[in-house]
Amino acid sequence: MNFILAQTHNMAIVNKPAKCHSDEWAAALNLEKHGGSASEVLTWVPAHRLDYETSGCLLVCPPDFVDSQIQVFRSHDPRIEKIYLAEPNYPLKAPLFGEHRGHIVGRYRRSKTVQYLEEGDPRARKKWHSIQNVIHEILPCPVNGNELAQLGLGENTIGVRLLSGARHQIRAFFASLDTPLVGDPLYRDQFSGEVVGEELLGLHAWKLSLPEIQATATHRLTAVL
Repeated sequence: MNFILAQTHNMAIVNKPAKCHSDEWAAALNLEKHGGSASEVLTWVPAHRLDYETSGCLLVCPPDFVDSQIQVFRSHDPRIEKIYLAEPNYPLKAPLFGEHRGHIVGRYRRSKTVQYLEEGDPRARKKWHSIQNVIHEILPCPVNGNELAQLGLGENTIGVRLLSGARHQIRAFFASLDTPLVGDPLYRDQFSGEVVGEELLGLHAWKLSLPEIQATATHRLTAVL
């Protein structure tokens, strides 16, 4: 299977497996960078992060180029499109399609879990140690049933377009609705006990599009090299 979904001379989109750290996966691939009459093997590094449990599109680039790409992601450039497939553990209780503005709050900068609060929620005024303003859009599922089956996702799956991003944003959002994602080891146990067996997290970075490069992860990897 081709782990590299798309590649230019200074960046690539790779298909990260579930249950694998972004840094480890980028290093393991040792992408080939072609230049002139020779090719040079480099270890590229991620320009952003996917959770350990999340699979799908990950942008990587050479170490001397990564800082500029990180700044591009942090600028929330509207030309960047990031669409995830998310499978809630339960059917949604109300129509939620459209844009959502809120806050990701945590007791500490790297809290193990965070909380999602809608914009205007008075609880956001508490003295949290970490507050990030976030925006995302809930979409109808952009793939058909056969494609969902190939990805190992169920019929409750919907699309989520990130317009600004924070760690655990999608996972915390669905937990706030009492519909945590399937197989979520951090948020699901608040509602239904521990995750059973080797169930994968119902979250897949399906599409990543930048002006210079675009890719869709139509296959879900569950094992590392």
